[in-house]
Amino acid sequence: MLGINKMALGGRLTRDPELKEVKGIDGNTTFVVNNTLAVDRDYFNKEGKPVTDFLDFVIWGKSAERLSQNTKKGSYVYIEGTLQQDRDKETNRSFIKIVAKDYKEFDRIMNKESEKSIEEVIEEKEPEKSIDDVLEEKESEKSIDDFFEEEEVKEKKTKSKSKSKEKNKEAEEKTI
Repeated sequence: MLGINKMALGGRLTRDPELKEVKGIDGNTTFVVNNTLAVDRDYFNKEGKPVTDFLDFVIWGKSAERLSQNTKKGSYVYIEGTLQQDRDKETNRSFIKIVAKDYKEFDRIMNKESEKSIEEVIEEKEPEKSIDDVLEEKESEKSIDDFFEEEEVKEKKTKSKSKSKEKNKEAEEKTI
């Protein structure tokens, strides 16, 4: 069954983004930033202070480059992505992190003169992307219809292979 894994958070960066250059399995070099987002919950503790969660996230590629260039510790950012469960190799403990696809900087957008709500800012058009970025996104995005269509094609191929094998067996048995 197809699951839904989508995460959207707004909070403050807990440290300056540190851009790292890494080599992927395909041999290409890309950029990555690991950071933590401090996100206030919608209730307060006994002292009247908001309860805050500190959520780890990772962001890759051009988005990581932009994040490292345009934000710093304390910057308020909105991230969208997915949850990913990993396991620490040394302790064998499981942990969950957010794999951010992109982000928006509220510090740069939101100012005292602005009358836009956070929702309006989130819905604003994404910055222009290169053709390579768009093609890469299109390849990685599959609609539910595409998923089921691919599964149907796989199933038909499997049935077709099974029928071919049966015919081959029957032909072999006749020749023996």
